[in-house]
Amino acid sequence: MKSDNRFSKQFNYFKLFFIGFLFLLFSYSSINKILNYSYFNIVLSQFPLLHFLPPLLIEFLSILIIVTEIAIGFGILISHIRRPIALIGIILSTIFCLLTLIMIFFGEKSACGCFAPLLEKEFNFNKLYQNILILLLFIIIWMDSKVFD
Repeated sequence: MKSDNRFSKQFNYFKLFFIGFLFLLFSYSSINKILNYSYFNIVLSQFPLLHFLPPLLIEFLSILIIVTEIAIGFGILISHIRRPIALIGIILSTIFCLLTLIMIFFGEKSACGCFAPLLEKEFNFNKLYQNILILLLFIIIWMDSKVFD
């Protein structure tokens, strides 16, 4: 009985670390997209699946992604909205995983726009593994979102 309590406490520390990591990651990503907004807009407009969209729709999509990342980054810190925020993170990460897989399949070598020009990487399996890891962190938090309760 005592060991179960100790395990639960240690698992809560891991979840707390996951929450902090996702806060830093999504805050950093959204801030970089804001600071390099025109670059992010250009990269987004060059996606093979999005290049046919009108510039106004690309602009809207850019803003939507940035606002969503800000909401995830800061919302993950608030215990009573953590579960819905984690669900939004699961949806967004799943979309990013699928887009990355499609880009790898088509052999796309362009930048992904994830972290603006600072840490820019092309689409490859490492990018897919990173997105899957982020997806798994969101799933863990969504499944048990009572870290601070």
